[in-house]
Amino acid sequence: MRHPTWDAVRDPDPLVGTSTQGPEAAEEGVTKDFFLVVFRDLKKEILTIKSDLRGNLQEMLSEVREIRSKFQDVKKSLNEQVDDSNKVQQCMLALERKHDQLQDKCEDLKNRSRRNKVHIRRVPLEVALKILLLCSGQLRSSIGGSNDTYTYT
Repeated sequence: MRHPTWDAVRDPDPLVGTSTQGPEAAEEGVTKDFFLVVFRDLKKEILTIKSDLRGNLQEMLSEVREIRSKFQDVKKSLNEQVDDSNKVQQCMLALERKHDQLQDKCEDLKNRSRRNKVHIRRVPLEVALKILLLCSGQLRSSIGGSNDTYTYT
């Protein structure tokens, strides 16, 4: 013998439900139309969420592109700064070498000038000049030059 609610419980499509599912479901009003309304509302919400996600994804992609562009600009600028820094460093090294060479040359010239200085002490200036003129005249005559241009007093 069949149970009286057996036909009411069986549905051809158990997910949608074309009739009530037992006496309890009939009392709550769960029908195919109810499920269709619920599914339509869920579909709208899902589509709204999907649209929001697409919009957010597009915004994120745009921001990533912008960040990537800024990063490339910073990278390019940093490379230029490094190149400029290397040029300045090479120039500084060249200037340091030139400075050292000039300093050595100055020291050499100072040492040479100290060696060639002859100081005659406690001799009046006029006498020292006469001695220098006499010595230079003798040098000139020994080399073969004439003494006519010099006068001695």
